[in-house]
Amino acid sequence: MVPDKRDGMKLLLVGASGLVGRHVLQLALADPVVAVVVALTRRPLPDHPRLTSLQVDFDHLPASADWWQADAVICTQGTTLRPAGSRQAFRRVDHNYPLAVARLARAHGTPTYVLNSAVGANARSRFFYNRVKGELEQDLKAEGFWSLSLVRPGVIGGHRDEFRLVSTFSRCA
Repeated sequence: MVPDKRDGMKLLLVGASGLVGRHVLQLALADPVVAVVVALTRRPLPDHPRLTSLQVDFDHLPASADWWQADAVICTQGTTLRPAGSRQAFRRVDHNYPLAVARLARAHGTPTYVLNSAVGANARSRFFYNRVKGELEQDLKAEGFWSLSLVRPGVIGGHRDEFRLVSTFSRCA
């Protein structure tokens, strides 16, 4: 159920347990304009009165769930090649899952999608990581969102649950 606009906005957040997603979740829950955050996760999140945390299997998302209808989707979901284990697994997490969420949300009338992408995203890049990010951006543009924001941060610093060598070097520079 989408809350009445006078009651605030309903935000669908994907990737809430990651570095960027945790910050987005914290900001959203602190914002009085946001009435409810529906977080699709693979791991449980701490309880909060305005948070609905749903553990889902991203390979089998329910097409008819009412929580797809929201005011906006923010997708911060992503990985890198090493923790993914293969190019195929990386593509599934960084392209297929965000696109599946976008398609289901759009089919339920969600007008806005925000993607945390990557600097250098380009569907024609010779670098696999940037190419996958660019292909996702290109595919999202075809979904017909009223508003689509593609955020392209560089290396993101902060405490991660996993070690990333590139992030370590960038903090030393």
